[in-house]
Amino acid sequence: MLQVSSVMGYGEINEGGYSSPLWTVFGQIKDPRFIAVAIHNKRDVYPALRRFFSPVAAVPEGGGSRA
Repeated sequence: MLQVSSVMGYGEINEGGYSSPLWTVFGQIKDPRFIAVAIHNKRDVYPALRRFFSPVAAVPEGGGSRA
């Protein structure tokens, strides 16, 4: 999906302290257009949403890397 998207994200709600198989696989992605966040408690929700929707998360048109 990263080949046809400007940004892709994955958020995981993880209250148990273990990593899911998806988190393990997505953790290996090193593309700057991929955003992964873990939510361990309700205090993590707002920072996770800010990271997903922040202007810094967007890749400028035509590619490039995030600052």
